[in-house]
Amino acid sequence: MPILSIQVNAAGQAGVTPRIIYVNTSDPLATVKGAGYLNEVVSGGIALFPTDFAVVTTSDSGVGSLAVSVSDGNWSLVSLVF
Repeated sequence: MPILSIQVNAAGQAGVTPRIIYVNTSDPLATVKGAGYLNEVVSGGIALFPTDFAVVTTSDSGVGSLAVSVSDGNWSLVSLVF
C-alpha cells in the first residue's frame, strides 16, 4: 500500500464537519477504491470517520474526490454520492 502521505484537517479546519483528508499515493484509482485500502492507516493510529471527505492524488487519474467508508471493519475510499 504505497500511500506516500496523508494529512488530516489542514490548518484552519479544526472542528469542521465533514473533515477533509488529503491522500497522496502512487497507486492507481482502482486500487485506492479497494476494500480495506485505509485499514493500515487506521491501525497505525490515524483516526478516520465515515463522514470524512478525501482529496486523493493517484498515479493514473490525478486528483479526485472520494468519501471515507467503513464496512465490516474495512476502511475504504469510495465514490462520492450526492
